Amino acid sequence: MSTSKNLTINQISDIFNDFATRHFQVNDYYFGPVDKIGDSNEFVYPLFGAIPGDIIIGSNRGNGIQRTAEFRFTILACDLEKRDDSNETEIRSDMVQVLSDFIAECDEHEFFYENEIEIVGDLIMTPFTERFSDLVTGYALQFNLRVPFRYLYCEAPAIYK
Repeated sequence: MSTSKNLTINQISDIFNDFATRHFQVNDYYFGPVDKIGDSNEFVYPLFGAIPGDIIIGSNRGNGIQRTAEFRFTILACDLEKRDDSNETEIRSDMVQVLSDFIAECDEHEFFYENEIEIVGDLIMTPFTERFSDLVTGYALQFNLRVPFRYLYCEAPAIYK
């Protein structure tokens, strides 16, 4: 996937889904609000999920440098825990590896470099256990994805006078 203009939410979801599909330790993908996980979705675990957050449009830096957009996301990597908790440490270890692989791809894959897409700021991985109706265990990664903001007023679907 190449992007010559702006990256849309749909395209970002496709990028995340592409990673989840290619990763051998992930069986399913979810994109949407956190409160919908487990409600009506039946997942094949381990799950890689993206929860969209705020979008921050950065200041125009002048000198021909366009604005940027920062998309805030929480990425979930989780799996079903056994009733006796015997696989909790293994799940945590595996899900940290999945998130680390995702970070490495965002940092190093040519697609991100060529399209000026980058993770910015510190990355926080927060553990969780027995979450959602499926009672899964894993980690949540909070991060900002910065992309160019290349909107021009004359491209909007509007009549200009």
